[in-house]
Amino acid sequence: MPQVSPSGCCRIRLRLLSVIFAASVLHPTSSGVFPTRGSLWAQPVPSRDPASTHIFPAGGRRGSVVKVRVGAECLPPRAKLRLWGTGISAPPVLGEQTTGAYAPSPRRAPTEMPISYPKEWSSEIRIGEDARLGAILWTLTCSQGGTGARPFVVGDLPELIEQENNSRLERAERVQLPVTINGQICGERDLDYFLFSAKAGSVVVCDTLAGRLGSALDPAIEILDSEGRALESEEVRIGSDPVVAFRAPATDDYFLMVSNLSFHGSPKHVYRINVSTAPYVPYAFPPIGRAGDRRKVTFYALSGVSTPRVITETVEFPHLTVGANSEGHWGEFQYRGNLSTISPVALSVTDLPHVVEAESNDPEPDAMKVHAPVVISGQFLNARDEDWYRFAAEKNKTYSVVCRAHPRGFETLPVVSLVDPDGKVLQEVTSVETSDQVCRLEWRAPASGEYRLRVRDLQYGIRGGPQFIYELVLREARPDFALKLTADFLSVVQGEKREVEVKVERYGGLESEIELAFAGLPAGLKAEPLRIATDATSAKLNISVETDARPIDTPVRVVGRATVGASVLEHFAIATHWGLGPEGVSVASPAVDYVHLTVRHKPVFRLYCEEAYKYANRGTVYPYAMEIERLGHYDGDIVMQIGDRQNRDLDGIEMFETVLQGSTTSAQMPIYLPETMHINIQSQSQLYVQAYSLFKDQWGQEQSVLVVSEKRCMIRTMPTVAKLRSAAASVTVRPETTTLYCPLDLERTTNFDGPLDVELIASTPGFVAESVRLDPGNSSLVVRVEIQGARPRRDSVQLTFRGTGSLKNGRAVISEAKVPIEFVGFADAVASATE
Repeated sequence: MPQVSPSGCCRIRLRLLSVIFAASVLHPTSSGVFPTRGSLWAQPVPSRDPASTHIFPAGGRRGSVVKVRVGAECLPPRAKLRLWGTGISAPPVLGEQTTGAYAPSPRRAPTEMPISYPKEWSSEIRIGEDARLGAILWTLTCSQGGTGARPFVVGDLPELIEQENNSRLERAERVQLPVTINGQICGERDLDYFLFSAKAGSVVVCDTLAGRLGSALDPAIEILDSEGRALESEEVRIGSDPVVAFRAPATDDYFLMVSNLSFHGSPKHVYRINVSTAPYVPYAFPPIGRAGDRRKVTFYALSGVSTPRVITETVEFPHLTVGANSEGHWGEFQYRGNLSTISPVALSVTDLPHVVEAESNDPEPDAMKVHAPVVISGQFLNARDEDWYRFAAEKNKTYSVVCRAHPRGFETLPVVSLVDPDGKVLQEVTSVETSDQVCRLEWRAPASGEYRLRVRDLQYGIRGGPQFIYELVLREARPDFALKLTADFLSVVQGEKREVEVKVERYGGLESEIELAFAGLPAGLKAEPLRIATDATSAKLNISVETDARPIDTPVRVVGRATVGASVLEHFAIATHWGLGPEGVSVASPAVDYVHLTVRHKPVFRLYCEEAYKYANRGTVYPYAMEIERLGHYDGDIVMQIGDRQNRDLDGIEMFETVLQGSTTSAQMPIYLPETMHINIQSQSQLYVQAYSLFKDQWGQEQSVLVVSEKRCMIRTMPTVAKLRSAAASVTVRPETTTLYCPLDLERTTNFDGPLDVELIASTPGFVAESVRLDPGNSSLVVRVEIQGARPRRDSVQLTFRGTGSLKNGRAVISEAKVPIEFVGFADAVASATE
């Protein structure tokens, strides 16, 4: 039975005075030659190819225009956004870099594990009134290559996009049911609270989409009463996504809390939750029928308690174009009927004979008699339920058995055993041993006789219930094959070749060679046909691009053909996209039969640095020398910035974008080492710089390219040279205060004796101050802060002051101090304002 339980940046840039960098940062050394100190072997970043991370919101309502933020790594500006669906469109090029109002996370001790810092880009998606409900796929592409596809969901409920900060009960956002909530858990302290009203006895269902979107979020959903106490609820999981239902004990307000099961959070931790009082039917039995048949189907709707609500309807199973494959000739359709559900129910169609398991076929002596070919719908109604089937097999004939959970990614984990007439287990397969959680077994009968199949759940003896549903196909094996690709995207550079690995699975004793070829290749590309030998399980297709081939992105297919007697079998290779959860479940079809091909523009520049140890003080800016190799006389502007992917934690390090204009080939990258860096955690910082450029190709097409430095910037940090501190434990503000004075002290070392310019940053609204200079040799000053329109308050704030100076060698020195502000005598003012 369903479980019942308490339900569970844009980078901040430092504003530095341009004069500090004028001499030491923006110009190369006069010699243009790097010093040669202890060079190191390069360690590559995990990948230099572009990749998408998320889209937010991850869906929208039919007939609306949705402003979205698209997350990606190693993607230059002006990349192309492609939508693969009808009735939906977007501008062909991404907009400006953007960010959300994300909750900050505390700085942790850094690790030496690879880490990435994705960026977000603005766009908008226009959804037509006639757009098909469900998921479409989107991809990104640029001159550096394309990305895998991710889903975007078209819904029909009103949509809400969360507004931070809603991380406390008192700041919960009120929603009206039904609604689809779009949110992100960004920052390890981030929780999302939503407030809604429900009538006594009504069943409210929260259907969470996270893993099924390919999100990094592992969601935990909790329902709270108006006092913030957790309520018992019913929960089922589709893949890793919880679907929670609760029955309102009274007409009242209730809270929905969304969190991540780990303390991590980021912009890519996105989710969609459909919240409604309409029925939610996660499963039905029997879930499969023969095309053209009419039969009664029992639908199980969540009820908010341990016993689901049962609805029975007569369903006509449609005729579908079902692929002639070895797994039962089945096809899937979405059924709504008269259910009025939040979302349709997935049912299947077969063109083989279909039977429903007849209890009791457990234990073994009561095995149900079946005849191949057959498709069986079965259930494990309790924790100790197992199903036995007996069938007659003929000597030397090969039989195929396929078993999977229904719906895909639900709670069933089938285990299938083949038993001979003497009770000996000949073969056993488990769904958890396959990537798609499907049991597959092929077996050649050594003698004629009656054999048996035992089907049970991997959780036998522990769990069971009406939701433990499976589909079992038994048939005489027929020669067939399937082709699989390792990715649903492919990038090939002008004038180069690329190998594409194709894996083959043979069924029914297929011994024919399989001929492979590309279908739909654009002009300027070619691939030599290839034959996969009868004993081979994989092959590599070579695709080549002419030097003057036009950069383009387009879907292409890999097609395989095999001859069996007088028949020709033909299949497209399939690949999975990036919108999958850990169990391989997606809101979209988990596989596509094409690849997104990008013809990349040939490289126009390369980026280098000397991979040798440099030394710099924390709290300073180090100008790291970089070199650009321009290819093919390329003279466009190139922008250097911090790399999106690093092979270890940055520990707060920042880099300031630097533009190389015209034909410039050398520059220095300003790297800020914050004074708050952890000490003795990492032996050195290993930093990657990336650079991008925009240009038009010979066809007049706008191109955007991004490359990552082929070497690391290696910096070992030394102690700080100056530290700005608050000279007071706190500064008091009273209701009548209009000016306050913040005393600051500067701890100097002999390395820094120059002036320091101090300014108020990240100010609380209503507090303003002019920049103040601390003269050389002095170690204390007082900053005058004006209070303009500050409202009565009880909470405390901190004012942050930043001091900026420079060492004798021209390197910038930066130090910050926080001054606590204590509000005294505001309680009466707040009460008066409330009255």
